[in-house]
Amino acid sequence: MLRCVDADDLLPDADTLARDIEVLAANPNYGWTVAPCLDLHPDGRLEPGPYDPAPGPLPARALLDGAARGAMPVVGTTQTVHTELVRLLGGWPALPAFEDGALLLSCEAVSPGWMQEEPGTLYRKHPTQHTASEAFRDRAEARLRVQIAVQRAEVLHTAGWRWRPAALKG
Repeated sequence: MLRCVDADDLLPDADTLARDIEVLAANPNYGWTVAPCLDLHPDGRLEPGPYDPAPGPLPARALLDGAARGAMPVVGTTQTVHTELVRLLGGWPALPAFEDGALLLSCEAVSPGWMQEEPGTLYRKHPTQHTASEAFRDRAEARLRVQIAVQRAEVLHTAGWRWRPAALKG
């Protein structure tokens, strides 16, 4: 299994990855998990994301429909994915940002996913991070990055192909 992690972010506790692995091992049809993300501000304050879905199985298109309307429900760095699924999807797309979200939307298009109850990432907010720069915050470019990811996921949905783990094939 693979876990997305940004170099400056933190896992909230020692059991974060174990929880993801347990869900995927117990539910072989799920290709991926995600979790709430907490923004960690320089003053130590933690702030939850505004669009976190309820824990448990995620409805089909929950993430894609959110991203398409400009309200991505989760942060891509909280995803844990079966390695085979990432390889079949061609890995992370070559985008200057939102590549983790784009991979997640593609995973959702071909397999069911699970939303954890416990936080999966502490997203360290600081003034020198790339996502705080003016270039990153260019709204037209940000919309274009998401639009590319949404279009890719829509094509995967339309194709009707579904990922099945090797353990269930045969």
